Amino acid sequence: MEKLVGVALVAVTGVLLCKKEAGGAALLLTLAAAVYAVFWGLERMQFVVAALSGLFDRVGLDSAYWKILMKIVGIAYVGEFGTALCRDAGCQALGEQIAIAAKFSILAVSLPVLLQLVEVMERFG
Repeated sequence: MEKLVGVALVAVTGVLLCKKEAGGAALLLTLAAAVYAVFWGLERMQFVVAALSGLFDRVGLDSAYWKILMKIVGIAYVGEFGTALCRDAGCQALGEQIAIAAKFSILAVSLPVLLQLVEVMERFG
């Protein structure tokens, strides 16, 4: 974690120093640091994925639910990443549209789970 925070501090310092004179360079520096953070997080995510996969196998849940869960996490992460980049670039309206699109995408991906839940409730209700 210390390495990630160090990279972020260097990037923020660089952005603050060159933002007025070279806005494009500042945005590229922000993007580079953000990409580093994404890959840093993905390395740690491997442990979580393995643990949750084992849990799903142990309790006998259908792997389709696991795939849906991973899609939802991916959509949320990519949507937040895109939203933050747009905000950093001064395009707040575009960032908000990305956030809304991510929420609709999550709803669409989770629809099979919601339909299954309704079926279960109808059987017991």
